[in-house]
Amino acid sequence: MTSVPGPARALPIPAPPSAGETVETYLRRLAHLNHVHVDDLKLHLGLEHTRRVETMNASTVSRLATITGRSLTELGWALPELSERHKNPALFRDDRLPACPHCVRRHRGGPILRYYPPHVHACTKHRIWIGHAYPLSSPRLGTCLDISKTPAITAAERRHRRLAGRHGAVRTRDAYLCAGQIWDHVVSLFLTNPVAETLNILSPTVVRHSTSEPAYRAAVYPKLVMITTLLLSSHWSRVAAHPDTRNEFFSEANRRIHGWSHGWISSRHPLNAWAEHLSDGRCTSSTLARFNDSQTIKVTR
Repeated sequence: MTSVPGPARALPIPAPPSAGETVETYLRRLAHLNHVHVDDLKLHLGLEHTRRVETMNASTVSRLATITGRSLTELGWALPELSERHKNPALFRDDRLPACPHCVRRHRGGPILRYYPPHVHACTKHRIWIGHAYPLSSPRLGTCLDISKTPAITAAERRHRRLAGRHGAVRTRDAYLCAGQIWDHVVSLFLTNPVAETLNILSPTVVRHSTSEPAYRAAVYPKLVMITTLLLSSHWSRVAAHPDTRNEFFSEANRRIHGWSHGWISSRHPLNAWAEHLSDGRCTSSTLARFNDSQTIKVTR
């Protein structure tokens, strides 16, 4: 057990946490602002200094409240890991993401990683892409992806949030994951890269993009939200659920994705899995795969 070196004392600069912030980045910021090593601060709180902090017990949270002058309620609301709210898929995504640097400008002490709702991938106010997990040292103003020249991404973000408000965060998340799998399945059928123009705007100096890179994720985001909208449509869900009308759903999906209508879909196509599970409600995130992060594409100029 880690020993506690005496009574907890208030820090000279008790900076507040940012909304949704991880405990680890909050402690790092506090240590930096007060000119102490983060390991020493962790030891003072009674934490294991060699590990990244993801949760705290009642004693260490109480000491954190003492040294920061913040109430337990305030800390619990701002730091989801303290109450394990970050594990609720209706509230937050699994990834710890860089906060928009403009939104957290007043929070000094270093970069901030935070938890976002599953339907938030961009800051619509400052037009910054935040939908990708960076290393702790990376999320600074100069390294965040600027999407101000691609209004379609901002528009897609607004639509994504409306979908979550209308259909619920969990259902929208499941549909979005399926949309990603669908796009991953069909993108190889295009003769040229369908998002090459957007990629040239977001990252003009890069010729080859991995699907795990922020620029690629941002470029395909409007396509994924478009597919998500189709999957969540009550009308098309009814059409897809019935075997006799399912080809109409496939035809509409092909029209939106490929630009041409065709009612045939291979049995291995993710749209088939979605349609087959609609009738009994078993189409959840557990049945869907995420992007294949190892795939690399070449931008056609």
